[in-house]
Amino acid sequence: AAEGLDLALNLHMTDIGEHWLMTIKHSVLNAYPGTTAEQPTATLTTSSIGFKRLMMGLTDAASLMQDNDLQITGDVEALARLGTLFDSFPRRFPIMTPRPA
Repeated sequence: AAEGLDLALNLHMTDIGEHWLMTIKHSVLNAYPGTTAEQPTATLTTSSIGFKRLMMGLTDAASLMQDNDLQITGDVEALARLGTLFDSFPRRFPIMTPRPA
């Protein structure tokens, strides 16, 4: 799904004061702490908890924006493209399945 996609997302986490650069190039996602791109596809400003909840699918960008916990500058659709690249798995699954003796 990431084939041909070239993204550079600056991420500023307001509650912990960290900056991250997330890139997708050659179908690989990389995250670089403490750095930013000079010309990013988009810049996301949010709390660390807001970002984690967003990436886990527990909330959406519209809800975070409505709560004033997410600001996006640049290509707003870049976040939507990023969100489509992750597989979803059941949150709870059996580690062991009992078998009859």
